Amino acid sequence: MKFHPFIFLLIILLFSCGTKTSDTTTENKSNTLIYEETKADLQFQIQVNKKAFHLKDEIIVKAQVQNIGEETMEYYAGSSTCISHFNIQIISKETGRHIKQKLSDQPKECTDDIHTESLMPKETVSEEGIFLTKERVQTSFIPASSGAYDVVIQFRPKERSWEEAMEVHTQITIEGTEYDMISIEKAEQLAIQHKEVQKWMQNHSGESIAKIESNEYFVKWYDGWHKTNKEEYKSMKNGVYQEEKQVQFEDGKWHIRYVSKLGSSPHRIEITIDAKSADILSVQKFDK
Repeated sequence: MKFHPFIFLLIILLFSCGTKTSDTTTENKSNTLIYEETKADLQFQIQVNKKAFHLKDEIIVKAQVQNIGEETMEYYAGSSTCISHFNIQIISKETGRHIKQKLSDQPKECTDDIHTESLMPKETVSEEGIFLTKERVQTSFIPASSGAYDVVIQFRPKERSWEEAMEVHTQITIEGTEYDMISIEKAEQLAIQHKEVQKWMQNHSGESIAKIESNEYFVKWYDGWHKTNKEEYKSMKNGVYQEEKQVQFEDGKWHIRYVSKLGSSPHRIEITIDAKSADILSVQKFDK
């Protein structure tokens, strides 16, 4: 039996259409980026007010999730006082840093309970987020760097664990920092190489803070020697200043602070570095 070439081609097209999942990106006349994707029984849509941004632009993300299945789906939705159907994040593909979300003028106080909601068949839930072109670094924010960023939606069905969120991504770009600026990694490297900082770290690690006498273990804790056990002696000998480190960016300067409860005073050292010239502007030490 022979098939006509046209019929054979039609069969191929029908089978290929039947197995294709929705995964499309479009831009309309207003330059709005629209991305759609289907996962399991959920239809995701992400809308971004445009695809390419500059510093001081606001990034407006509108997203929705629709249950296209035939069964009701339970999902995690924030807390009972702050219901959030899903999370929206923007993350740098190069650095992994998060873009700052613009907060409400009247932020709510949220409880720490875990709230769940039900998504009925054909029902749609939506969220909106406004983001600023600034990247989070430690506890502060710096102007966003140029490059690609992922807009990420995280939806958490109750049938999965909290860590197993269903994620959908689309991509935007930011024309970032208008001036050259050393990275946080470079700033830390410059700080650690400074002779005063090296001396401070030596005084808060190794034999300066941990010793063995008569088969007994001691650590120097806030200027005085205290008896301890072998495990704590080993863990303390390397120093703990890295664990109590803070880095902030403010007014074009990197501010790096190391704190150690071990050893002798001064227990805190702060380094200020010009983010453009990479010059160390000051090194200050404090008793506490």
